[in-house]
Amino acid sequence: METEKTPETVGSTFDTKITRGTALKTAAVAAGAAALARIQVGPEVAEAAAGGRLPKNVRATISIFGDDYNPTASMVKTPNNPLPIHNLQVVIDQYQRLYPGVKVNVVTPHYANDDRRTWEITQLVGDVAPEILQTPAQAIVPDIGKGWWLNLDPYLAQPNPYIPAGHPGSVHWIDEFYPALTQAQRAPDGHLYALPYDFGTDLVFYNKTMFKQVGATPPTTYTELLAAMAKLQKAGHVAFGARVPADPWWEVGSMVMRRYQNIIKPSGGGGSYTAKDVALAILHGQWGANTPEYANFLQLLKLQIPYWKKDWLVNIGPNINDPTAENEFQQGRIGILQSGFYMISTLDSDGQLPFEWGTFPYPIVTHGTGFGQSPYADGRPAPIIGGADVMYAVTKTATERKNLPVVIDFLRYISAPAQASRIVNELGQKLPMEREVAVNANLRSIASQLTHTMGSGGIFFWQYDFAPESLQKVYTLTTSYLIGQASLNSTVAAIQQEYMRQSKDSAAKYGWK
Repeated sequence: METEKTPETVGSTFDTKITRGTALKTAAVAAGAAALARIQVGPEVAEAAAGGRLPKNVRATISIFGDDYNPTASMVKTPNNPLPIHNLQVVIDQYQRLYPGVKVNVVTPHYANDDRRTWEITQLVGDVAPEILQTPAQAIVPDIGKGWWLNLDPYLAQPNPYIPAGHPGSVHWIDEFYPALTQAQRAPDGHLYALPYDFGTDLVFYNKTMFKQVGATPPTTYTELLAAMAKLQKAGHVAFGARVPADPWWEVGSMVMRRYQNIIKPSGGGGSYTAKDVALAILHGQWGANTPEYANFLQLLKLQIPYWKKDWLVNIGPNINDPTAENEFQQGRIGILQSGFYMISTLDSDGQLPFEWGTFPYPIVTHGTGFGQSPYADGRPAPIIGGADVMYAVTKTATERKNLPVVIDFLRYISAPAQASRIVNELGQKLPMEREVAVNANLRSIASQLTHTMGSGGIFFWQYDFAPESLQKVYTLTTSYLIGQASLNSTVAAIQQEYMRQSKDSAAKYGWK
């Protein structure tokens, strides 16, 4: 895979104009500076965190869980370490040279995939969480009001001193981030608690060798997709697997329910839908699981299920990954894989693949009443399903240890394009959320589509902004229908009931009308 050299200086790649969120007002700037002054004695430190650089003699120890960007134990490439990285540590070393009295530790937690949230809560309750913690914005929703997470809005309204004058972010830090993809991460109370650092999208990969063997061609319609799956299965192959088994629901659902985007207008920054938009649409009877489109979406999705890998149920959930799907595809045991485009670098770096591979856009649900068609579809392609991936939140540890100004400053440093470019592009599996960062040549078209549109934030369907337990219940109800344990009527009724319950609770909590 061709990769551009990582730039050491800022260079323009995208020219999309950023629209500031309405929450970022001048008053927030003053509030942020005042808050910092209360937390950390020393006017020069508070002033620095309000937009200037830290004094050279500042002293502090902070910690970060960088997740995907945590340095690997070795830079030697092996089968068990196929993508060694270390640029987060390189950038940390640079920062520590700027401020010799600051120590930045990288935390490497140990937890099973489904225990991530348990580990996070344990860290926060025990007052031992890293000051900077990678966590999805939707995971923070149940914690609002607990004082665990810092509202980043006041600091994002301030300058990033590590960005040269005249470039996005030099006056208001938030301006360096792509607007729609960032604004879509706002919590139901309107604030931003997790700072998106990178973003990605799904691709559909296929085993070219296997397709040729069974006489299948890359499908362009949903009906053709089902036919290709049937051929693969008939030949004894596993037809389909997904990194996140729920991901295909986005494409099918968004194509069937697209007309609602003309009815329900987004109120979020950059044209993104918010939890408020979804909740009020449900409460006002504009949309819900009790619509004919929703039932049709479930029926279409169920047509795929006989061809999915048999153990997909083990990993169902809004944020549950199934790494076995990727492994089995890489081993030549699955014909079609839906996964993140980071798999491009994984497949490119594997010198022992037993097959040829390729990708195709998600097949179109065509308008009609035939097999695999929908009377509600408009025949247009599915929108690109993409959004923020790694997101850095600031925990209460930063205020408890009185080192918040340093934490904010360090976040500004690693998000500035010169540093973000090194960190994000080294991994080669994600796209930078920061503007003016060069992108790998073969990912530019995807990057352009995501940054100039709204990604998942602009799709009125399966909003992640609802509470995780509510969303998990919807997934469980949906799964019961897909595997034949519940009828269509009972499923849509139960999902609608959950939608109404969550919408009423949210509206009451946040005063939505």
